[in-house]
Amino acid sequence: ESLKIEVPVLVKGSLRADDDESAPKLSVSSIQPLEDIKIKLPQNVRIRISLEKASEAMLGSLKEIITGAPGPGRLMINLERRGEYCVMLEPEGFSVAADRGFIERAEELLGRGAVQAFE
Repeated sequence: ESLKIEVPVLVKGSLRADDDESAPKLSVSSIQPLEDIKIKLPQNVRIRISLEKASEAMLGSLKEIITGAPGPGRLMINLERRGEYCVMLEPEGFSVAADRGFIERAEELLGRGAVQAFE
């Protein structure tokens, strides 16, 4: 009955290959419409910005990434000068959906490990 749904679905199961030369078989354990699947996003997101590397263009790009990913995650920003200080900010009115795409875009701009998502 689930295969008659005309919407995208998530199929969970396993692929079984027998020892003989017959084609592998797919064993399906569940089928769910994608609209029914709730993805739990992190509730907190910390972004570390190195002031040695920061520029106006970088910060403008980061703002575009943040405003392009509205969501439930509370945003915290650490402005850091290595070996000297760290200023922690929680910008009012900004929250993000810290999914894999958001983290990849932000880390491409700021460097690997610059984004930490947590509960």
